[in-house]
Amino acid sequence: ESLAQPFEPDLTLARLKELFAPLRQRLPDLVEKARAWPRFRAVSLGWDLPDTTQQDLCERLLQQWGRDLSITCVARSPHPFSITLGPQDFRLTTRVVPGQPLSCFLATAHEWGHSLYEQGLPAQSHQWFAWPLGQATSMAVHESQSLFWENRIARSRAFCECWWPHFASVGAPLSSADELWLAMNPLTPGLNRVEADELSYGLHILIRTDLEIALLEEGLPVEDLPDQWNQRYSNLLGVIPENDGEGCLQDVHWSEGLFGYFPSYLMGHLISAQLSEAMQQAIGPLEEHVSHGNEHQLLAWLREHVHPIGRMMNAEQLVEHVTGKPLSSKPFLDYLEDKLERLREL
Repeated sequence: ESLAQPFEPDLTLARLKELFAPLRQRLPDLVEKARAWPRFRAVSLGWDLPDTTQQDLCERLLQQWGRDLSITCVARSPHPFSITLGPQDFRLTTRVVPGQPLSCFLATAHEWGHSLYEQGLPAQSHQWFAWPLGQATSMAVHESQSLFWENRIARSRAFCECWWPHFASVGAPLSSADELWLAMNPLTPGLNRVEADELSYGLHILIRTDLEIALLEEGLPVEDLPDQWNQRYSNLLGVIPENDGEGCLQDVHWSEGLFGYFPSYLMGHLISAQLSEAMQQAIGPLEEHVSHGNEHQLLAWLREHVHPIGRMMNAEQLVEHVTGKPLSSKPFLDYLEDKLERLREL
């Protein structure tokens, strides 16, 4: 608990297990269900786009989503990230992955979500920049904002209907918006956490969380970590790393001593889903706003209800304050099941 709380203030191990228990029960079943559908079996799309083309699409995306060139900088790095260096200095990076023509686009959407949260914090008043009010509520809330823009918006069917012409215009071999939607949502279990689809991503985090607990509280020897990792990946995702670089060494968190960080990623999915439900109840179906290019209305809701809170509350208090309900895994699981069924019906 003491290691997790710098990332998630007031979080306890008992509460974490309570939140994750329904995910442990339901996610493996959903992954197996998707695995049985032939259209979700392909590991590669079989096509690619030049680096410059991918960067152009990312620039178009950020322009539509309201990027202010005077306070933001975009670059490339081996791992995508977002960072704030001052009240009016926001920087993010993305990367191009050979053979994965949508990776750069989705990573940009993800990191822009992080940056939009930072841009909406009270820190942008110089008075609060170095104070708790001007800082993100928690890493899970931060992740909920990036996941909202990546998954709820960029991976949505409405978004693909609007953006298919952009992809077609640069040579992507997609004959319809539905083909783009399927490409945005491959639902194919893999080894890499960062490139995982939103259905299997939770299993990547559950594996890491369980191994952290085993290492720190249950006496798992460090030398047994690679075998335990590989076994869990085989059991839950049906894939086995060829080496430890693809396995237990793929993330930098443990080598940097950041134990207790990983659960924030999955809590971010739960928070994003529950906030999305509340937003939809307040302003109507999100996909209708996306269909009309009105993503600014979604941002306006977040600016009013989520971003200004800073560290006046912890993550769970924020969720209950905004949605009127305690944090739960149900909205996230409901969202996944609904999306899975809609994809299957294509």
